[in-house]
Amino acid sequence: MLPDFIRVVRLINIEYKGAKKKLFVESDEESRLLLGDEGGSFFSKPLSKKTRYDGFFWYDTAHQEMFRILDSIILPKINEPPDNVRIEKRRVSSDYPVLKEDYFMPEDTRSLFLKLNIFHSVRPYFDIKKMFDNREWGRIYHVEVKKNIALIHFKKITDDREDESTGKTEFERYVAVAFSGSAKEVKDWRETYYELDEERGSPPISRYVYCPIEFLTDKMVFVPSSNREYAIKKAKKLFSRFSKLENKLDQFKIRDLDSAHLDFAYSLAERNMEILNVDHRFIMAGIPWFHEEWARDEAISLYWLFKENRKKGLELALRMMNHMINGKIKTKIGKKEGIFSIDAFAFIFKRVFDSFLSKESDYNFRKKKNSLFKNKDIHEFVEKAQKELDCIIRYHMKEGLVYSHPKETWMDSTYDIDDREGFNIEVQAMIIYLLEKMNWLTSQSKYSEIAEDMKRRVKKDFWNGSYLVDNLKNPWLRPNMFLAYYFCPSLLDEHEWDICFRNALNELWLDWGGFSTISKKSNLFHPRHTGEDARSYHRGDSWYFINNIAAVVLSQFDRKKYSKQIAKILSSSTFDILFGHALGFASELSDAEEQSSHGAFAQAFSASTFLELVDHLFSLER
Repeated sequence: MLPDFIRVVRLINIEYKGAKKKLFVESDEESRLLLGDEGGSFFSKPLSKKTRYDGFFWYDTAHQEMFRILDSIILPKINEPPDNVRIEKRRVSSDYPVLKEDYFMPEDTRSLFLKLNIFHSVRPYFDIKKMFDNREWGRIYHVEVKKNIALIHFKKITDDREDESTGKTEFERYVAVAFSGSAKEVKDWRETYYELDEERGSPPISRYVYCPIEFLTDKMVFVPSSNREYAIKKAKKLFSRFSKLENKLDQFKIRDLDSAHLDFAYSLAERNMEILNVDHRFIMAGIPWFHEEWARDEAISLYWLFKENRKKGLELALRMMNHMINGKIKTKIGKKEGIFSIDAFAFIFKRVFDSFLSKESDYNFRKKKNSLFKNKDIHEFVEKAQKELDCIIRYHMKEGLVYSHPKETWMDSTYDIDDREGFNIEVQAMIIYLLEKMNWLTSQSKYSEIAEDMKRRVKKDFWNGSYLVDNLKNPWLRPNMFLAYYFCPSLLDEHEWDICFRNALNELWLDWGGFSTISKKSNLFHPRHTGEDARSYHRGDSWYFINNIAAVVLSQFDRKKYSKQIAKILSSSTFDILFGHALGFASELSDAEEQSSHGAFAQAFSASTFLELVDHLFSLER
């Protein structure tokens, strides 16, 4: 008999299925199946360890809020993970010894479909709440069943055991469930334990959820709404079209790249981005908890949008520029409260410049040739960018360098003496980049003069002969030097960059194929992810988006010399997508000590920069 502290991890057969290709791999049971639609809703089904962010989540576009609808869908007597799973573009399937289950989310339905190959008992456990609201009291469910429609009416009221008042209605929502077969009332409250949340140090680690009805069925559709009649009508309509919608589900179109693993990872990363592109209005930063419009994440991820649809990309870039305030933008766009991002602007500008302004065949701003968009959108963008750059010069420059407040860069967690307040290397490179491009666009020499002065100061203050220090207050070695090259390779000469990169590899490189977020020699370095505790977040954890950008940089600098590191990063990012904690999606970050998948299940800038890396290495057209 094995000791209690030894856990046997089962391997599960996984089939990734495209229109004409298949890929068969194995992964451990600590992964999960994830589906999403273009409306921001998603469904997450764990294969073993649960989190309160699993289940069916519905994005209420009218109120721009994410609601949890279902904690889980239980099939009684099915107590083990499946033997096999299949992952398609809009469907996930699980094979058990006695049955097969399919979940799918057809485009534009904002609903969850369940299909079984036989009639079987199904218990849906509801947990209707705003995503981050973990209050237990004042949750009122009322259920009606008429023919083959079950209507769940949920009301959240205040309770003085947790609130300042009692009996005040906060919101109401409806879920219409269309089903085949029969239903019986059960009224079962049960406590669900969230093992993954306990590991992440993310309370609460348990919660009571509710199953009002048990179904004997082979088909179900779950339709959330804020309107009773709409939910019922839509559920009936979708259920009547169940087979037609299933047969019309999109399939992956797989590219021919270097290997089947890379072929599928690329298509999966594209799906990752399509799901996060909410109603083609904004790019959600990540599933599950980054479901809002985060400026920096969106700016980085514009690479994918410009690749898919340059007109839509420019429209979103212009809208983001409208939220700029004195050269900065709120980290969460549209929020009145919160901190600012100082680095989103440079990414927005770079995505537009690389897609339009650097291509003289499309558009030359100075000569005012016709563009694909009749000049006005590009002119408007450049005018806005010039105004914001002037604000940075006026309000944020101190002694010839650009100053950042705590949490204004992508390394936005603080711990001990590490808050990155002051002068940061990648911020200086970004502003020099903006100055040089604005000089090229407007022929105003003041921008080139400021840029040259900044370069001299950066070389004097940040270059110590071995590497570019990360921050003048805390001159540590960090991977932000790769961002510095990404924006401004002229900061150092070729020999100096080579020294810089070699020292980065000595102190930051992780043998599995990534970079630590601080030198492994630092006393702040944490080899293991510490969950919601910020100690490891930017002090050890390896971020997939930075790894991808670093590989692009090393390839641009000397692809032959750094071929081993480039190949390992490409391999590790591919592995994360195919085998990570949400199968088929790009994770947020990894432990430094060994490759893993932590943080968000599906992170936009991880997927977008993976596409950027593959496009760069394989010279794919944008």
